[in-house]
Amino acid sequence: MKTLYTLSLLSLMVLAGCSSLAGDDEKDIQTLNARYYNIEGVEYDCGDAPKGTTGSDGTFSFEEGEGCTFYVGSKELRKVSYRDLSDGAILVETNDETMQFLQTLDNDGNVDTGIKILSSVSDYLETQKQIDDFLIPSFISENVTINDATMATLYGALAVAASGYDGEYATSDEAREYINRIVANLQQKQIDFIELR
Repeated sequence: MKTLYTLSLLSLMVLAGCSSLAGDDEKDIQTLNARYYNIEGVEYDCGDAPKGTTGSDGTFSFEEGEGCTFYVGSKELRKVSYRDLSDGAILVETNDETMQFLQTLDNDGNVDTGIKILSSVSDYLETQKQIDDFLIPSFISENVTINDATMATLYGALAVAASGYDGEYATSDEAREYINRIVANLQQKQIDFIELR
């Protein structure tokens, strides 16, 4: 009986040692937070960190050492390198065309309250991508230039098809003016930020 007890105890110790060694090979994932400045409702994919949607102030989670891809529906907005991401980083969209697109998607057309993209807008863009995949022309196609005319067309489609959308289309001049205001405001407050061009 004493031999059986000793063998059982020895077996448990060996198994416990094996399981602790197995854990040493697992990757220690550190999830951090940053902000896609004042843009809510943009989907993101940042490596092994859980995918998600930016919060009310643009907050998103990412895995340290991994870059992120931001998109709305199936429309990719941009990729951000891991070099531009750190805990608490503020990313400011300064690309005129991307900002014009985001402003047009804003649910209430008032960028002073931030940009909020409804799930119905994302769903609509996903549907348009599926139509585009069947070779029917779509303004979501990568080949379509974002300009005042295409944003007016997008606005008209969203006003009809996206539940809860009460936005308006943004012109290229409005997009540039909004970017300039954001940058000036952050600089005046001496807040560090990363420009996404």
